[in-house]
Amino acid sequence: MPSIPHFANETKRFAVLQQYKILDTASERTFDDITQIAADICQTPIALISLVDGDRLWFKSSIGLGATEIPFNLSFCSYAIQQAEVFIVPDSLADERFVNNPLATGEPPARFYAGVALITSEGCVLGTLCVIDHVPRQLTSEQINILKVLARQVVDQLEIRRNLLEIERSVMSAGTAEKSGKSHNPFIRRLSVWFSIASVVLLGISIIFYQQLSTVMELSRTVVAQHNASEQLTDVLSQIKQIQIDQQYYLISGKPDDLTLYRDHVRALNQRLQTLQLLAPVASEQKRQLSTILQFVSREMAEMDVAIAVRKNQGREAALNHLLMNRSQDQLIQTNQKIENQIQSITQSEQTYIQHWMQEVRSRTDRVAIASVSGTLLELLILGLMFRLIYQEIRKRQVTEQSLKQERDFITAILDTIDALVIVLDGSARIVRFNQKCEKVTGYSFAEVRNKPFWNIFLASDEVDSIKVIFSKLMSQDLPVLHKNTWTTRSGDRRLIAWSNITLSDTEGKVEFIIGTGIDITEQHQTEQELRQAEAKYRSIFENSIEGVFQTTLEGRFLSANPALARIYGYDSPEEVLATLTDIAQQVYVNPHLRQDLMRIMQTQDQILGFEYQVYRKDSSIIWVSESVRAIRDINGKILYYEGSVVDISERSGLKSNVNAFKIRKFGRDNS
Repeated sequence: MPSIPHFANETKRFAVLQQYKILDTASERTFDDITQIAADICQTPIALISLVDGDRLWFKSSIGLGATEIPFNLSFCSYAIQQAEVFIVPDSLADERFVNNPLATGEPPARFYAGVALITSEGCVLGTLCVIDHVPRQLTSEQINILKVLARQVVDQLEIRRNLLEIERSVMSAGTAEKSGKSHNPFIRRLSVWFSIASVVLLGISIIFYQQLSTVMELSRTVVAQHNASEQLTDVLSQIKQIQIDQQYYLISGKPDDLTLYRDHVRALNQRLQTLQLLAPVASEQKRQLSTILQFVSREMAEMDVAIAVRKNQGREAALNHLLMNRSQDQLIQTNQKIENQIQSITQSEQTYIQHWMQEVRSRTDRVAIASVSGTLLELLILGLMFRLIYQEIRKRQVTEQSLKQERDFITAILDTIDALVIVLDGSARIVRFNQKCEKVTGYSFAEVRNKPFWNIFLASDEVDSIKVIFSKLMSQDLPVLHKNTWTTRSGDRRLIAWSNITLSDTEGKVEFIIGTGIDITEQHQTEQELRQAEAKYRSIFENSIEGVFQTTLEGRFLSANPALARIYGYDSPEEVLATLTDIAQQVYVNPHLRQDLMRIMQTQDQILGFEYQVYRKDSSIIWVSESVRAIRDINGKILYYEGSVVDISERSGLKSNVNAFKIRKFGRDNS
């Protein structure tokens, strides 16, 4: 059983195969006609166009076979694709490569195979065109040559299919770009992405700058508040000392003016302390230190108020005694010292905080600078990438335009040199493209038929209506892809053309153009008619012959039999002969040894004429027959099968037959 061959570049081969978009498509008349011709020319019941798709062999067209695909490693084609010439297996059961192959041993058996590889212009092997028979046989040199020609026609049809698909894609792409104006262009999408990235970067830099600036401003406000509080604290101690002096003046003089001055200074001190409380940051060390100062001042003011009250109620001596007893000069100095220490502590804290603030400002300023520089560099990089992208797109479009020009020239050259008729029609059936093959077949130039309805030029009046119906269906995309019609040439000749059609639609799905690819099958049609007539004539001779006609295997089994042979042997039909007589020597020959002698003689000569012997009929009766038989050999001289004719000669004397039998035995001994 063959293994899957290793292609030089399987990836490229498969990519080329995919370009045809033909795998798993419906049957097409163009390919079916080729397989039918191959089967008729080679006189085989099976003909296939197969394509290698990975581990399967898929049939684009099949005559005489119901399956659509088989495993590739079981196929005969796995050998055919490995050579450029026709690969022939005369008898699969006599070939060690296939003797155990299920296709060769199954029912019905594939005993004969001939296949030619389908090779593209790139040198890629796509599959095979092959013919198969259930009996061993050979092909003539003419049949082999025709099989090669048909294989080239298959490849040409595939190339036409690919070229038309390329034209369709080009036209569709151009039409879409022109009508949409701003289609989903990958370049626009990429440019939009980079613009978005640039915008995000700018936004990020702005957010970072705002956050850092907000933090610095908040710190600055805190520093200013602390500084303002510290400046006012330097006056608090002076105010306290002034109040202490005002108290002593009043205690000595008892004058109301001195009391009023004392109270004004106390009120001013309280207002200053309240303002300091408001200026100090919430939950800061300065606020806690201010609270301590307020406690000292509150106690001091309370003691002063007691002394003032004693002075008003009990007189100067009582007030001075109270003051001397409860507040010595040292205690007053200590209280003032504590307040002064707290003020110095606040001042020192302010200095520390200002240093911390300066460091934080420098740090955040550095961050803003780094972010700004990084963002600027990133912006420059993005702008550079965008400019590069724009430059590459411009270059790409220039190259694409050049490639499109070359592609248009290339497609034009293909259309003008391809061995098929290519015509392009608009929605009104006017001719907008007409290749050189059309000009050659019809005798009209493109200038003569351009923008004219094709049916007014090429069709006979009796075909116009039917073709208009097909055209209407094509325009509605109810596609009759394949059809035949007759064109009348300038000289009046009628040419039968087989057409394959595809449509090109705009972005809204409306059909704009119809592309028809045609093959002039006039000669082919005539050949098919002649073959059918010849086959009918041969079949009539075979069926109506008064002589029995047969084909047998070397082992002694009938491959075919005509009605006359069935009548001679006493059977009702040829089918009964084939089903019943499976061992000719034992079931037909009265003397089985004569069959062996006959086979031995046939090894050294091609035919025997007028060999007479006795046979059994179906009812066991015995008759005399005269047989003429010849050996069918392959190109190497090996016998594939026998064919011949039988005549009932029972009315003749049997003595002559005995003499013939003796001569056959003697001839066999002389040649042994």
